[in-house]
Amino acid sequence: MNKQSLRILLANDHAIMRSGVRRLLEEQSQVAEVGEACDGDEAFRFARAKPWNVLVLDIGMPGRDAMNVVHLLKSEQPELAILILSMYPQDQYAVRALKAGSMW
Repeated sequence: MNKQSLRILLANDHAIMRSGVRRLLEEQSQVAEVGEACDGDEAFRFARAKPWNVLVLDIGMPGRDAMNVVHLLKSEQPELAILILSMYPQDQYAVRALKAGSMW
């Protein structure tokens, strides 16, 4: 990947969390674009609307279930890297998320 080539979509229902992560990512020279989605439905729509390299997905958001988003997107875009963020205990969701194709 060359300089200024990473396109990252942040999906989190907490605006402060998205803003903080966005700020950190934009400071990195290899990040070309950071997008934001506030719920599972928006994350799914935005991820399909244009090519992203990475989707950082909160597991507990309103709208479409995060595991459903992972499953559908990985079947359509197997090259999309999906990183799950969670405040829940690891064993509660990790196996399902990994089986769906995300990274924990």
